[in-house]
Amino acid sequence: MEALRRQLAGLLLPRAADGRLVLAVDVSPWLRPDGDCSPQRSFCHTYGRGKDEHRMIPGWPYSIIAALETGRTS
Repeated sequence: MEALRRQLAGLLLPRAADGRLVLAVDVSPWLRPDGDCSPQRSFCHTYGRGKDEHRMIPGWPYSIIAALETGRTS
C-alpha cells in the first residue's frame, strides 16, 4: 500500500495554461436503505426519486475528485 501511495504522489497533474490546478468534484450517494448490518451508514439527501420528492435515505456519500486538463479533452 505504501508503494502505491508513493507512486500516486509522484504523478504530475494536468495544469491550466497559467499553471493553475483545476479540480472537479462530484459527490454521489451509495444508497443502502436495507443495510441494517452496516450501522456506520449516514443519511444521503436524494432528489426526485419516485414522485419528484426529496428524501433522506441511509447510505454512504462518496466523492470523486479529478484534475482537469485545459480545452475540451477534459
